[in-house]
Amino acid sequence: RAKAGSLTRTEDGRWNVETAGERITADTVVLAVPQTETHDLLPEGALDEPDLLLDIENAPILNVHVIYDRKV
Repeated sequence: RAKAGSLTRTEDGRWNVETAGERITADTVVLAVPQTETHDLLPEGALDEPDLLLDIENAPILNVHVIYDRKV
């Protein structure tokens, strides 16, 4: 568990997560932050319509938003 400063995609589709003084490479990342911070962290091209994240309302309960790279 670490606070991410930035996310970038590698050429092979993995993720580089920059934290305080460390780079972690992962197949998958889970962003446990509000949608505005998710919007700011995701690199350009990570989502087809990233501004839709900003349309999700906050609630005083846990929200889980799952975005797949294909229709399920």
